[in-house]
Amino acid sequence: MIPVPQLPALANRKDPILVEAIKTISNMGQSAADVTRALAPYAPKTNATAWANVFSGGADNAGKIAADPIIQTTMNNMSAAGGGVVYAPAGIYNIGMSLTLPQNVTLQGDGTLSTNFKAVGAIDILTITAAAQTNQFIAVRDIRLNWNGLSTRALNLKNSVFCKFDRVYFNGSVTEAALVTSTAGQSSYHIQFNHCFFGSSGGIGLHVSGVYATGIVLIDCESATGLVADSTNGYNISTFGSIFEGCPGAGIRLEGSSTVGAALVFSSTDA
Repeated sequence: MIPVPQLPALANRKDPILVEAIKTISNMGQSAADVTRALAPYAPKTNATAWANVFSGGADNAGKIAADPIIQTTMNNMSAAGGGVVYAPAGIYNIGMSLTLPQNVTLQGDGTLSTNFKAVGAIDILTITAAAQTNQFIAVRDIRLNWNGLSTRALNLKNSVFCKFDRVYFNGSVTEAALVTSTAGQSSYHIQFNHCFFGSSGGIGLHVSGVYATGIVLIDCESATGLVADSTNGYNISTFGSIFEGCPGAGIRLEGSSTVGAALVFSSTDA
């Protein structure tokens, strides 16, 4: 157990749910650095002055033509320059090809009722993937990801570390709204969802799958179609102040033949 006062960021915490989250995960045997980094409202390693507006760069936000080429190019350029914020102001952005979020980029909208990324093809709207386990330092904030009857998922995250989602509406298809997964010999961990909503048309809200996933944290989230965890080599999920409904038979379903171990920590969570 890590004594809570040793956590350097704790003194600045005012949110009681977040304080309880830090205490709980510290008791699970992770290092102080891991706990702090996993739960702190960290930003990508970016230049604070680096900011790009995709609408000003030419992306259509009226839902008339594809916006994904300009959005993708803007994110790639920002990452190549060392990182920063890519801002999508209010509007409807047609996404015809999956957007791949590069390292050290924050994708920022104006809110889930204002900035709408709408799939216009059978795609995963956002992908954060790597062939091998990679520190991504990615954040997504205040955006609605809308499947529009076409997309496979709102989010497909694989082999990625240090990713944070704030106030994101994940709306997926008949499979799952959001997938966190990994391949053999790799893992996805330190993935944080704050004030997010997961919903799918008959599928799973949030699916934690693949080989191994740990440090998955959900704070004040809601899923209309449940949470399923079936990583073959174990998972470590902490949920605080969240609601999970609609998963067949239960709000939360745990599966898989774990050889490493599995942990699910609840605090003020309804399922």
